[in-house]
Amino acid sequence: MRLLRLKLKEQYFLIAILIFASILLSRGLDKPFIGHHDWNGVFWGSLTRGYLNYFGAIDKTSEDYVSKVEFKGLYFQNYTPLLPLILSPAASMIGVSELSLRFTPMVFSLVMVFFIFRIGQLLFDQKTAILAAVFTILTPMFLYFGKLPDHEPIIVSLIVTTFYVFLKVVKGQRKLYPLFILLLTLSLLESWPAFFIIPPLIIFSKIVAKIETRKVLVIAGVALAVAISHLTLLFLLKGPGSLINFLNQGLFRVGAADNMTLAKFSLIEFLTTEARYSVIYFTRILLVLSMLWTGVFFSKVVLKKIQPQDWLLSILLIYPLSFLLVFRQLAFIHDYKLYHFLPFIVLSSAHVFEKILQKIKDLMPGGKLSVSSYFILSSTFLIVTVSIVFTERLDFLNSLLKSNASRDGYELGILLKRFSKVDQRVLVLSGQFGAHFGVFTNYYANRIIDYNDFSLNELKKSNNLNTYQYIVYIDGRDTLPEVNDYLIGNYNLVKMDKFNFYKINE
Repeated sequence: MRLLRLKLKEQYFLIAILIFASILLSRGLDKPFIGHHDWNGVFWGSLTRGYLNYFGAIDKTSEDYVSKVEFKGLYFQNYTPLLPLILSPAASMIGVSELSLRFTPMVFSLVMVFFIFRIGQLLFDQKTAILAAVFTILTPMFLYFGKLPDHEPIIVSLIVTTFYVFLKVVKGQRKLYPLFILLLTLSLLESWPAFFIIPPLIIFSKIVAKIETRKVLVIAGVALAVAISHLTLLFLLKGPGSLINFLNQGLFRVGAADNMTLAKFSLIEFLTTEARYSVIYFTRILLVLSMLWTGVFFSKVVLKKIQPQDWLLSILLIYPLSFLLVFRQLAFIHDYKLYHFLPFIVLSSAHVFEKILQKIKDLMPGGKLSVSSYFILSSTFLIVTVSIVFTERLDFLNSLLKSNASRDGYELGILLKRFSKVDQRVLVLSGQFGAHFGVFTNYYANRIIDYNDFSLNELKKSNNLNTYQYIVYIDGRDTLPEVNDYLIGNYNLVKMDKFNFYKINE
């Protein structure tokens, strides 16, 4: 455990930061998945429940039990199967719930804070490390998405941990190289953004750190092996057509798919949108400080005065920048993909802030009075800066935490779970509702649900109505009111707000 060893004073600082981060992150930990990007929670929650059922970790008497499906039905082709496995331990112990699904990424986020602190120490100094950790836990990006049951908080944590061990290897602890490869493999298995750190790692390892060629080739080999294993598993489980689908999904995320609906935007519109997201989620002051570091970095490159720690920190800028530029369609739609910039922004901001304080100190005359004046000035500057970071977008953060755009899907799911049993089938008369809220309803109901639109004639002629326990008509949706009138005349109605439940089989 020497790798993680801290001095007593450092422990106190870090423990206090992590406790405060835990308190801040725990807000809304058990909130229903009805808010901004909570689609991820119900989607991965459903897959996690399926994994637990498949591996027999859920008892048949549990409300989370569903009929077993083949593993190929659970294997989501767009990603490797690691995320549901990561979410499974907490879900198996305390049940598949908002709390259990958010708890795991929250833990990973705290691990990320720890290693951002350690990277700050290794590249710069103790003050920079503390400040970087504090900046991290106060940004809206961390406070909202740090507990999102999705790839970002987990993969960024794994990348930061991997990067820290890489730094230790670069600084002479070559015996940690196997651990670095192991962590890199886990990162690559977790999500595709980790692949974008491979090129800068290889370049730095060979050109700057002078690591042996065979060890550098291992880095590329691991990435190739993970990619091939995923494609092989897809082929074996889902057939050759899945490889085409996988490729099409990749092209869609790049913005080059011809057979899918793409968001139309120019490069300028993309950069403008990402810049606006960045200001909102990272705050103006951190972006300004980070941009100052970037400007100084490029000036040092031109003047050939670049330091190794500058090259190393730039890796945390290059990988997210290349990821977002390649997968522009994905980033344009999903604002939280900017989460990958978080470690770089807080570390570069903290380093520049510390440099500014040092410049102020250098400009002040000597003497005890000046020491006192500097302490008061620097403390005031620090408090004001930290306060601005925390409060600048506090209203926006509160709005995110209270967001409930998917409440209709949640409410119908809860009602269906109350009215029906696990093995019963339900028809919801609205394809529109299914397209927008189906994934939420399916997760909370944990039932087999079909979403379809029927005209009155189609409904009368249908021979499949008896396969359903309930038919649900939703007021104000796309199915015509005459269908509801027909159902009222033929089946028992239970009305709950906008939802009309018709029991088909007594």
